[in-house]
Amino acid sequence: MQVSKRKPAKFFGKMIRKLREKKGISLRSLAARAELSPTYMSKIELGNVPPPAEDKIRAIASALDQDAFEFLAKAGLVPRELLGAVERHPQDMAVLLRHVRSLNPEQIRQLAMLAHLCKKEDLSLLVQKRADEVAEELSEAKDLSAEELSDLLTQRTSPASAARAAAAAADNVQ
Repeated sequence: MQVSKRKPAKFFGKMIRKLREKKGISLRSLAARAELSPTYMSKIELGNVPPPAEDKIRAIASALDQDAFEFLAKAGLVPRELLGAVERHPQDMAVLLRHVRSLNPEQIRQLAMLAHLCKKEDLSLLVQKRADEVAEELSEAKDLSAEELSDLLTQRTSPASAARAAAAAADNVQ
């Protein structure tokens, strides 16, 4: 399913060519690995044809050891797995997509890290672990004034702090 209004053919083709050259792979070799003709592969790289169908993009991504979802997005396409998720959870996905479109790039990066963590671990366990850490820090800070304690709690539980904790946890998971 095409979603982008921009002309992704030139952009997509240039990206493929740049990656191929960076990896030192000939056009013919890439075409063979992706089971495409060299002529068609050349047309893709030059942006003379629209980005190919999903299965061909996945084959090109695999041949270049790249993420197929990222390639599909750069081609202006939605992966079939994402469409399946929308079909299975239409209300939740509508809410998620509605909110995502207003996020800035840093917030999207943080959300992506959080999604990665959710897939690797139960998020409630991560939240509980962080809450336990904050409680321990607070118990150690019993000599602080009420204002200092409030500042510490605010600092430790701010969205930015939570995002940093999630990023640190993501680094540890990887």
